[in-house]
Amino acid sequence: MAEVFNPKAKSNKALLWIVIIVVVILVGLAGYFYGKQTGSKQTTVVNMPVKTEASLETWDYGNVPPEIFLKDFPFEAGTRLVESTKTIYKDSGDTQVHLVYYSKKTIGDNLTNFRNYLKNNGWTIITDTAAGTIYTLYAKKDKSALSILMSFDQTGAGLKIDVNYLIYR
Repeated sequence: MAEVFNPKAKSNKALLWIVIIVVVILVGLAGYFYGKQTGSKQTTVVNMPVKTEASLETWDYGNVPPEIFLKDFPFEAGTRLVESTKTIYKDSGDTQVHLVYYSKKTIGDNLTNFRNYLKNNGWTIITDTAAGTIYTLYAKKDKSALSILMSFDQTGAGLKIDVNYLIYR
């Protein structure tokens, strides 16, 4: 039997491919614009305790500081928090924020930056000491304390900045 040429069948196949390509392009563009709108927003942290004991509750904030942390703290541009927690001590009502990040600057540059911040924002420096490759600043203001510990990380990640902010109730 001889094959019959049907130009309409070929036309339908080509039309189907065109429709598929247009749909894929539209879905890709929609995904791009949706990602562009939502991708630049700051991560929202769900406040659920990660550690609950009789005397305390601790929340993990990932790579953003808890809402009660100092809004004007002089974080180094381009750094990222590797640890961010908030602990509430139930017996006293005190709250502690613990942050860790790595600095590309020297201890001297960081010391100058932190000392200026503390002085210009009404903090009283209680401790300003060095012990080998570890440097500690401890300051008080009203009903709060701020401890900044700087040390070189053995992994080569840079200067580790360990910040503890305590609010007394």
